[in-house]
Amino acid sequence: MELTISVSDQIGTILTKRAKDKGREVGEFVKEIVEDQALKPTLDELLSPVRKEVADSGISEDELDTFMYSLRKKVKEEKGHR
Repeated sequence: MELTISVSDQIGTILTKRAKDKGREVGEFVKEIVEDQALKPTLDELLSPVRKEVADSGISEDELDTFMYSLRKKVKEEKGHR
């Protein structure tokens, strides 16, 4: 597939500089950025196994909220002790 896009002069300047810094042509550099983004899993894809595990566990939303709150509190306390 071939695509043509237009970007502002500011973005064009940034892309050109970053491509040059990496020793790449700007088209090749932009292609790599697009491919990297296209291949990254979406947030829904990343969270799907967690959501399924929570659903399968039978835990209520209130119980999950309480659990998450206690984890956040514990992390904050541990950070405070360092």
